Amino acid sequence: MLTVEQRRLLLATLAASGLSDDPYARAEQIAFLMDVLRGAFEEAGLRVILVGGSAIEVWAPGAHVSDDRDLVITGPPSPVPLPQRAAAVLESLGFARKGMGWAREQLFLHVVGYDLDEPSVEAALGGCRFEVVKPEVPLADRLVGFRHWQGTTAYALQAAAMLAALGPDLNREWLLARLKREGATEALDAVEEWLASGKPLTEADAEAMQSRLQARKPPTTGGAEL
Repeated sequence: MLTVEQRRLLLATLAASGLSDDPYARAEQIAFLMDVLRGAFEEAGLRVILVGGSAIEVWAPGAHVSDDRDLVITGPPSPVPLPQRAAAVLESLGFARKGMGWAREQLFLHVVGYDLDEPSVEAALGGCRFEVVKPEVPLADRLVGFRHWQGTTAYALQAAAMLAALGPDLNREWLLARLKREGATEALDAVEEWLASGKPLTEADAEAMQSRLQARKPPTTGGAEL
């Protein structure tokens, strides 16, 4: 098992150079970073899970680029508050507080919460293992945002890329149940119909698609407040 100092040394080069512009190399670097974090948090009796837009980067490389890594950190009850325990681990790895997140040179982390109510899985990439929310979670978030929020045409492009990347591995049953609760099944239908046409989805296409969707009255049952 790696020592704290060995982990700090492994992170040094990545922190100094930042993440690659190549989406596949970037995904492997994120996997490496998460593997190092996983080992450090496990020693402290905690779990660290990659979530949000950061999860899209490993499930569908090139679909989205995040400036920081979104994390959820969980653990059993303790006299020491969980945020304090998490902070001690991050500081041991050379990260320091910066604004709402944590930074070490070119690496930026954002702890978005200390409880996860979404399904996650242990993933393997580039010889590294780490915990990440299942791909249907950020996919659903993108489709819900695209259906209900203005100025989110990029979400349709990300959703299309994720659908193409997942293919038959998509857990459609889970996704449809989540979208039905959020009143956003029409967004999935629209993006999948476009993909079936074989035409590339552009920002302009997504904007027109969103205008058509949002012109329709949202479902009065089964939806959630956003």
